[in-house]
Amino acid sequence: MEYIGRRDHQVKLRGHRIELGEIEAVLLLQPGVREAVVMVREDVPGDQRLAAYVVAQAGATLTAALLRDGMRALLPEVMVPAAIELLERLPLTGNGKVDLRALPVPRGATGTRPYQAPRTTIEHEIAQIWEQLLAPGRPVGAFDDFFEIGGHSLLAIKMLAQVERVRGQRVPLAWLFESSTVESLAARLGSAMRDEVEPPLVVLQGDARGVPVAFVHGDWTGGGWYARRLAPLAAPESPFYVLPTVGMDGDDAARTIEAMAARHVRELRARRPHGPYRVVGFCVGGVVAYEMAAQLRAAGEVVERLVVIDSDPVNARLTAARPLLALLPGGDARRRLDRAAALMTGLRWVHRRVRYVQALPPAERVRCVTDKFTRTLPRLLLGGGSAVRPGPTVTASVPSAPDAIASPEPPEATGDEIVQEVQQRATAAYIPSRYAGRLDFLWAEGAPGKGRRVNPVERWREVAAEVRLHPLPSGHIGLITNNLAMLASALRAVFEGGGD
Repeated sequence: MEYIGRRDHQVKLRGHRIELGEIEAVLLLQPGVREAVVMVREDVPGDQRLAAYVVAQAGATLTAALLRDGMRALLPEVMVPAAIELLERLPLTGNGKVDLRALPVPRGATGTRPYQAPRTTIEHEIAQIWEQLLAPGRPVGAFDDFFEIGGHSLLAIKMLAQVERVRGQRVPLAWLFESSTVESLAARLGSAMRDEVEPPLVVLQGDARGVPVAFVHGDWTGGGWYARRLAPLAAPESPFYVLPTVGMDGDDAARTIEAMAARHVRELRARRPHGPYRVVGFCVGGVVAYEMAAQLRAAGEVVERLVVIDSDPVNARLTAARPLLALLPGGDARRRLDRAAALMTGLRWVHRRVRYVQALPPAERVRCVTDKFTRTLPRLLLGGGSAVRPGPTVTASVPSAPDAIASPEPPEATGDEIVQEVQQRATAAYIPSRYAGRLDFLWAEGAPGKGRRVNPVERWREVAAEVRLHPLPSGHIGLITNNLAMLASALRAVFEGGGD
């Protein structure tokens, strides 16, 4: 016989032999800790994790994050508990020992960070992966830390493999230890992606024989990586040409919707000179796809399908204003775009105001117009501000005087902010032309229980000969993250519906 000591407080976890008493001793060294107990839990079969239960001293304020930081200074990562629960008292058995069976199941997240819903495509994709691995049934927020909500080194390898599968980007394990929240890891992934210039066209399923799909991904924060998952689900038998969001190349002349579409058409036809084509776009990419389809038809090509996903042609009811754009003062491409965006923003406000007044009863309509006239006339005569004031959807400021039409130079911005500004300004200035074909409009009407979004389908009907609406129970970002399979199914149904 060989004496090896007591083993009732020693465990083996993921290949490491760990003394639970050593972890408890380190916890008791932390300021404000009165009692502590550590155990291994296996609440999910096959997934063993360390859980710590802590009782604070009277008057002390403890947080799981502070305790975890203090423990990391004294223990290797494998010995830092995945969950730390703060209790008022430890449950005891009849003879005064800690009743391990009565300790509660850890809540997963520590509750020390405020919940912030994911905001970008990359954040949504990372949060979705973490929810599946770490927190089934509980939403993961942008500020959640991988290790604080139950992650460990083995799960980290599995998680990063899923990120690579979803995004097509290899992520070093060291990144996770340096950027362990959803927000910071997403920012690092996005930064690495922007360091590599996005190509003008990416070919997916290049050997497929079906009608090619030209897809304007419209994702200025995530680089359209979701298209890699969308392509085999939506059009498995078609080449899938992914076209980028324009805005970071510094070419001011290419920042109008018409110029973006023309550039995409050139890239598409360099790869596939003649149709038929299926042209699809998401978000602002939907407006660009609409213009692409119009340009392809004008060139004599066949557009079998035009699919616009969650896009709004804000100036569709103002096509008569196109001659006014030619009257704007000259200047470089950026200033011309600024002036066009400002003019169209103001005209949209006027149009909304006119429709509002027209809907009033006659007597109230006269009173409203008279009041507006008497308040506006003195300002105009004295050279004051313009009577046109932008509404809440402004993307470029409206001038305060006729000789100051150009909006001021925008403040310096980088990365996503530049792309977003370019896209919004281009959309604000764009007046869609008439499209003689069929348009399939996929609209995210809002996630169940979160209210309906205002549907702009009537604006599309102002400019397209035929519009077929396909409402989807999802939010905007949800279409390309959690509900990507729903979007793919809707696209496939449209594609399989036959030609015009």
